[in-house]
Amino acid sequence: MVLCSFKPGGELYTVPPTFLPNEWTLQNYRDLFVQTNFLTYFANSLIVAGGATVLSLVIGGLGAYSLSRFKFFGIAAFSNMALICYMLPEVLIVLPLYIYVVKLGLADTLISLIIANTAFTLPLALWFMRSYFNAIPVSLEESAMIDGCTRLQAMMRLPCRLRCPASFRLGCSASTTPGTSSCLHWSSRLRSETRRCR
Repeated sequence: MVLCSFKPGGELYTVPPTFLPNEWTLQNYRDLFVQTNFLTYFANSLIVAGGATVLSLVIGGLGAYSLSRFKFFGIAAFSNMALICYMLPEVLIVLPLYIYVVKLGLADTLISLIIANTAFTLPLALWFMRSYFNAIPVSLEESAMIDGCTRLQAMMRLPCRLRCPASFRLGCSASTTPGTSSCLHWSSRLRSETRRCR
């Protein structure tokens, strides 16, 4: 792709194709920055991808901690429902989500895209982080609470620090498939195109 960006338009379609450009040009880059609002689009993409990733990690981390550490009625059903929600095609959720976004007055805003992307990535974040919290011994938190920490302090000081590798992995790896995380948010066009339609 990088080499093709330096080829003039006609050379892209030559048969047989050339690996290196026969004629090097920067005209494609001039057109990109002069004729389009590329920097605005790029900034919007960074805001949406970053916002949705951070929101997914924070909400998913707190939810996964509660699923891992607390026992309550229906915990297995809730966990399975989160996994089933992740398996649903995005198209099934787009229309109801769009109706809510319009009713809330968030149509055609970056906030609506951040919310939509978070809704699609949250089930994965819950499952991924829950399995990571399950691997952290409860005795570490119990020791911290014996030493005078509240549950919130024990959660923030121990498991949250120990989950940094998982948070990093989730934030980066989810970037390859639609419905996962930052690069996923980056490349997902379905939700942004739906948001623009009225």
